[in-house]
Parts: sequence; C-alpha cells; structure tokens
Amino acid sequence: MSTEPNKVIYSMVGISKYYEKKAVLKDIYLSYFYGAKIGVIGLNGSGKSSLLRILAGVDKEFNGEAVLSQGYTVGSARAAGPGAGEAGSSGCLGS
Repeated sequence: MSTEPNKVIYSMVGISKYYEKKAVLKDIYLSYFYGAKIGVIGLNGSGKSSLLRILAGVDKEFNGEAVLSQGYTVGSARAAGPGAGEAGSSGCLGS
C-alpha cells in the first residue's frame, strides 16, 4: 500500500453498461489517484448510479475492466437526506 499522491489505485478501462439494448455507459476510461476526492453529477438516467455500482463492485455485469490495486478496498452506502432520491448511492475507496 502506498500513500504516494500519484499512485493510481482504481481504474475503469473501456467500461460499457447496457440495459436491454440501451447503452447507459459507453466506453468509459477513469483512473483515481490515492487520496482523490471525486463527485459524479449528471441528468436523471445518465448512468451515475450504474457507474457507482460498478465502482463499488456491486454490479459485475458490464463490458470492460474495473481494476482495484492490491491492498485497497471499495465500500458503498446508500445516500440519505434531502434530495437523495431512491437510487442514490455513494462509494468510497480505502486502504
């Protein structure tokens, strides 16, 4: 495990997610550095929750590759409070 600020600890490589034949996520490439703070914003139905479920390891039915560096874990929790909505979720990378 490293606390180096330039160490990539999580990557999504070519992630695509389809519901029936509709693409919700298409060919996504992301990398998160150790200590990074991220947010996901977008319109309803744009794939925010799908992206976070893949990141958290809850959804394993997607095309592409999600890679978590050895020694790190991903946790998730349902969002709560005003404006959270039914499908709200959040993820957390940790060591």
